[in-house]
Amino acid sequence: MKVSITDKPDKAGQCYMEVVERYTNGGPFVLAALTGAEELLKSTNRSVQIVALYEGAWSRTVKPQEMAQQFTSESNWYQIGKRYAQKLTDAGETAKAADVQAKLGITSK
Repeated sequence: MKVSITDKPDKAGQCYMEVVERYTNGGPFVLAALTGAEELLKSTNRSVQIVALYEGAWSRTVKPQEMAQQFTSESNWYQIGKRYAQKLTDAGETAKAADVQAKLGITSK
């Protein structure tokens, strides 16, 4: 019998956060854990915590050493940072979002 995140949201949240906290720089699977944690926060009426989720995850990432932008943009540092900037924008924190985008090398259009 398969258990969904709605059956045991606290346990699911713990699992997602363990992946985020331990393996932020470990591979792309952390992006799936962040997506799952975000969906869980939404489904349990805790959407206000989404920005903090991404802020914490991005703060754990290691910025890649100097390399071509096409490789940097595939890193967890960049991918999580890009999501974090979008969540900040969605929350109306445009100055913070612009700061994150500048660190990522994303220019406003």
